[in-house]
Amino acid sequence: MPQDTNLLLQSSWPRLTECFQYTVLVYVPFGILWLCLPVYLVSLRLSKVTNSLPISCMSATKMIISFLLAIICVVLIVGDVGYTIRSHQDISLAEYSSYIIRLVSYVILGLIVYMERRCHVTSSGLPFTTWFFLVICDAVPLYSKIMLKEYDPALLKFCMFVLLYALQVLVFLLHIKADNFGIGYLPPRTSPEVTASFISRYLYIWIARSVVFESLAPRILRQEIRLLCVLSP
Repeated sequence: MPQDTNLLLQSSWPRLTECFQYTVLVYVPFGILWLCLPVYLVSLRLSKVTNSLPISCMSATKMIISFLLAIICVVLIVGDVGYTIRSHQDISLAEYSSYIIRLVSYVILGLIVYMERRCHVTSSGLPFTTWFFLVICDAVPLYSKIMLKEYDPALLKFCMFVLLYALQVLVFLLHIKADNFGIGYLPPRTSPEVTASFISRYLYIWIARSVVFESLAPRILRQEIRLLCVLSP
């Protein structure tokens, strides 16, 4: 493990120490999850919605990917233990702890998807924010492994991490869109905010579409009236 504190400045590419990668880049995204989790669970518990949403393909895929990520962490832990036994070289405690934190957090994220369906939640900010920071933070160890050519001495471990990152990107993309399957009948004048995703509500994308439609509606109506006048005998 590189111990040089000036490794970032002395390298030709933005290289961070493995200790930093296994601690800060793991603690930041999962720290957000663990700090906000109690409050979020209480809010779900206090929800007055009694009917739950059915399990959709999107929510099922989110749960399956979360549990697959947990399995990958188990494989990485077992691989590190086997490497230690074979080579008689110790793996850092930071690396072990990072995999354990990932394992537990992935299971929690999968259970959150199930609980949200039970509480009639189609899109929420906590999972989205966690996956967003995971995709950003895990990009650092990914390009570090590629630049250091870690696929030569440990191909399986490298492939497992690439698969882990790819699945994280996939589940993050799934959280961008609200899962409105089974939400039921909505009145014609229902606000688009009800079915909007978290990122759409946060950036007010849902209201932007309404504003554009309302501004174009009179023009479209005039064109339709003019067309009817032309076609009428």
